[in-house]
Amino acid sequence: MVHYAPSLADFTIWLTLRSLLSESVPSNSKSLAHSLLTIKLESMMKIAIPEHQGRVAPVFDTCGRMLIFTRDENREVLVAEQDWSTVSRQARAVRLKELGIDVLLCGAISCGIEDQIHGQGIRLVAWLAGEVATILKAHREGRTMNPEYAMPGTLVCRQRRQMRQGGRGQWNQRVNLKAKEKKPCGSS
Repeated sequence: MVHYAPSLADFTIWLTLRSLLSESVPSNSKSLAHSLLTIKLESMMKIAIPEHQGRVAPVFDTCGRMLIFTRDENREVLVAEQDWSTVSRQARAVRLKELGIDVLLCGAISCGIEDQIHGQGIRLVAWLAGEVATILKAHREGRTMNPEYAMPGTLVCRQRRQMRQGGRGQWNQRVNLKAKEKKPCGSS
């Protein structure tokens, strides 16, 4: 298992921002420090990818291994590799939340687990295929909805799910929905 150790620079930034948030600092400096701390925390996004032989695992529900990355500035750093072969389907969404995952990039996923993941507040990008490094780069560049990253035969599935979820993402520009309410995965 690989563990992420914050660098001395990360620790120094954190201490500096924390001291700026103390009571002895003028309020305008506090708001600046709070903004900088928020930006730093947002740049440390946690991304989970189920992996099989260096590629995105074809089915999240039964994946045996999970890779956890943090995005630090403009690169992803592997912070953990976990054995998920004993994690039940019902416990997977909760386990991701416990790990502090912000985004799950995965292959196929059942509707029930998809709904659980959304319920935990985790952003889901499903129906992906490809090398883990390639998918991470595509996500960083905002290109995961491009057809070259779709699992074979799933482009229509991805479009339908985007429409059911209110037309978010790139499909929002192509789809004119009358109702913008979010519906559970299994509903029509």
